[in-house]
Amino acid sequence: ALYRRALAYKGLENYEASIEDLNKVLLIDSSIGEAQKELDETTQLFKLRCKFTANNQPKQRKKIEIQEVNEQDEDDTETCSSKNTAINPCNAKEEHGTTMPLNSSEKLIISKPSNAYEFGQIINIVNANKDIAACAELLATIEPKDLPALLSNKLEGDIFLIIIQALQSEVFSQNPNLVYQHLFYLTKAERLKVVQTLLQKNEMEQVQQLLASLSNTQDQQFSLKDLENLKKTFEL
Repeated sequence: ALYRRALAYKGLENYEASIEDLNKVLLIDSSIGEAQKELDETTQLFKLRCKFTANNQPKQRKKIEIQEVNEQDEDDTETCSSKNTAINPCNAKEEHGTTMPLNSSEKLIISKPSNAYEFGQIINIVNANKDIAACAELLATIEPKDLPALLSNKLEGDIFLIIIQALQSEVFSQNPNLVYQHLFYLTKAERLKVVQTLLQKNEMEQVQQLLASLSNTQDQQFSLKDLENLKKTFEL
């Protein structure tokens, strides 16, 4: 009963309650492999949501008191400010609440997303860190035909580009058919036309390079005509 409730909590994206129930299950019987697997995945999703929420909190506005000063006071103030900056050059970043990316030493554990929300959480973190390898791992966990549904209506230019770069990575270098399938289903995504109008010419050239590399592969399950059709869809 606890295990079923934990899965229900996970489906409702109440990850904290799900983790609590899964821990209780493992306390009763630590040999249940499925419970441990669910606990690992749910914990990862919970951490991703916490990090994504923290990175997207609105910056606090700082109140500034304006006072009239004469020229001499202004010169003194500028000199004082210059000295303070030299003493602590990090103050500006801290005061303005600069959002920092995740620690580059952290290894992002990629698990297969079960819905568009989970996919969106993961790819937003991946994109924030410009982690092309992690994006490739994410794409490798899903069926290409599921890509439009997982992207939902959240496709943006930077996400489109990191997907293209991921498909050019080592993860997919030995599987051109899978690259083609991902590209094919990417054309079915909502907002693709909108994204295409916002991308620069040099950015769309990355798609052209990827299609060109596919045309040079042998024993593929797609034809040159299929690639030409993709070029037309991508307006290349």
